[in-house]
Amino acid sequence: MPHPKLIAMIPARMGSKRIPQKNIRYIDGKPLIAHAIELAVNSMCFESVWVNSEDTVLGEIAVALGAEFHKRPPELATDAATNREFTEEFLQKHECDYVVMVNTTSPTLRLGSLRNFCELVRQGQYDTILTTVGEQAETFYEYKPLNFSLKEKVNSQLLTPVEKVVWAMTAWRRETFLEMQAKGQNPIFGGKLTTFNVPKDESCDLDTEEDWKIADGILRSRSLHLVPQYYSHATKANPNDLGSTPGSFSDYVDYVKNGLDKMLVLDSAGKQVDRDAGIREWACLTLDVYRKNGKVFFAGNGASATMAEHMSADLYKNGNIQTVSCAETAYLTAIGNDLDFAEIFAFKIKKSYTEDDLLITISSSGNSENIVRAIEEAKAKNGRVVTLSGFKYSNKSLQHGDLNFFVPSLTYGAVEVAHSGILHCWLDQYMLMFNAYNATIK
Repeated sequence: MPHPKLIAMIPARMGSKRIPQKNIRYIDGKPLIAHAIELAVNSMCFESVWVNSEDTVLGEIAVALGAEFHKRPPELATDAATNREFTEEFLQKHECDYVVMVNTTSPTLRLGSLRNFCELVRQGQYDTILTTVGEQAETFYEYKPLNFSLKEKVNSQLLTPVEKVVWAMTAWRRETFLEMQAKGQNPIFGGKLTTFNVPKDESCDLDTEEDWKIADGILRSRSLHLVPQYYSHATKANPNDLGSTPGSFSDYVDYVKNGLDKMLVLDSAGKQVDRDAGIREWACLTLDVYRKNGKVFFAGNGASATMAEHMSADLYKNGNIQTVSCAETAYLTAIGNDLDFAEIFAFKIKKSYTEDDLLITISSSGNSENIVRAIEEAKAKNGRVVTLSGFKYSNKSLQHGDLNFFVPSLTYGAVEVAHSGILHCWLDQYMLMFNAYNATIK
């Protein structure tokens, strides 16, 4: 078989129970199913890439991302349906030498691993190839040791690894699969079988919320491009300075872009929102403030304060909205001295904020006490709040606004540059809505 024909099959159901609607749930900035589709399409390994599903929404996503849609029968879309059954139905309708199942439940799989897997498939030596991860640790089955002796302790690096099947990718020779299925034999592990080992960080198999959190953490860590660093008593480095500061302008541009690419938008319930939809919703909130003759309050410290003043001036000048930047020198020094610096923003909100207004907070850490107090005061007055934050997902600002924009970069410069871009994008979108609205009422 000099040039075997490979096609990709991506199985996906909408009715998953353990992680409801997981295939359209966002992870790392896009629906789960998009990771598998883009991986298969970008690998250039297949003559065709198919999403195998009962649901037309998943089919629409497939076509939009360059794949094709195989609509499986409803009876093969239940919890009781097995991959043996839906794979047979698929292979009956699609000619190929091998089908490679790429699972949506393995979003941490890398492009290189898929290409290497397909290279093994093309050799044509096996009927079935399973994806495994090696565990080089003492392993028991039914209380009996599998790969070690109870008589002695051996260093783990000397143990024979056990292999756990993770189903990230599976290849079946079409002819063998259909022949065994017709005979009532199990083709899932059929014919001449081998395994393909993937790194542990690519072996996530999403069955539970715990699995989801692990995969989400892996994808987030990849986006940060961190280098190893170590505690030094001599330098006592700032824990936020993680050694990730880029060493050249090109690297810096990539680092900032990466933060923007991985930006998350969450609503007040902590649910992830599409980023474009989040910007539009923010612009709509701002237009509502304009229509109700309300005010937009800005709050930020340091460099974020200059951004707050900048956007306050632009919105006031171009968007015809009353704005409050809370940054006047006399006011700041008076409230900070007479009351508490933590009250500098909350005090003005307490005095003059109404439910027709909007508060925009800008904070790299998201943890500044005066920012958190401002958010709390605005929410106490049934106000609307948009937060911009960075650094750590656990920061105090995130998820407390009506819309929350989070940049997962770990240096002030990268977060601040990203925040500036996000703010200008929002203002530009608002101005488009503002001009269109005023054109309709004239």
